[in-house]
Amino acid sequence: MDCLLQSDKAAQADILKLPYTLPDGDRPHRLIDRQSSSHPHQVLTLPKRKGCDVQTYLVPDLGGDAVFVVSYTEKDNWKIWNKWSSKAGWGPRHGVVNSVGDSHYLYLVNELVNKVTVHPITFDSNGIPSVTAPVQAYSTLPSPLAEIYVPVGPYESIACAILLHTTPEGSQQLIVTNRNANEDTRPEGDSVIVFPIHANVTEFDMEGAQHLVGAGKHLRAAALTSGASGDGAQYLLLGARNGQGLTVYRQEKGDKGKWNEVLRNAQLDGVDLPISANWL
Repeated sequence: MDCLLQSDKAAQADILKLPYTLPDGDRPHRLIDRQSSSHPHQVLTLPKRKGCDVQTYLVPDLGGDAVFVVSYTEKDNWKIWNKWSSKAGWGPRHGVVNSVGDSHYLYLVNELVNKVTVHPITFDSNGIPSVTAPVQAYSTLPSPLAEIYVPVGPYESIACAILLHTTPEGSQQLIVTNRNANEDTRPEGDSVIVFPIHANVTEFDMEGAQHLVGAGKHLRAAALTSGASGDGAQYLLLGARNGQGLTVYRQEKGDKGKWNEVLRNAQLDGVDLPISANWL
């Protein structure tokens, strides 16, 4: 599968073909449909070290269980600098980078096992970043479901969108959507998990995590307001691809980071199967 970075020249040289190799050992059989080839899902801009002129990007490859660090210039086109390989069958999909001073961490959604992993980003002597092994891993499913749930099919209850958020009080949260919940296991439907992030940014508060339910089935679209509104509130928009429309949550200052539903399953004329959203 190909990953294309927007360029003034849509030439063959602008297309990056990610190398795909099977991992050691057999994959779980349920993942063949999702991982029979390279399957990149995102191009994420990575931080630059002072003195380094190379702008690098991170590309999670769900199909190849890998995360690539690449660069692009019109002169040299694409270059793959390095890659990190996840466990076979985990399916890294989307990520966000959290930077505190000179320290940088990747929060990575592993779609096929419903986990978020926390990876330090290191730099070599030339300023080129690398993703290193995870120091933490968290389930995106509510307890005790996280301990007992075994997906039946390759598209059932898989993690999807990820957002890094700063609350009106200035604390951080990580928001991750899950989609296609099994109705027998989770009759209330798909869920969104909100992790409070500790000050060291490598650990999440599992006991304080909030699970949002009721926004519909197959949650794909997720967007946050870029800043607080006039009254200090923040808003989270979720879109359910399988027909239940758009749901909005509100977070107010002084409410300890809690999200409250203000609009559920709104339908917009001409908007069907939403998979992406942005606030304007």
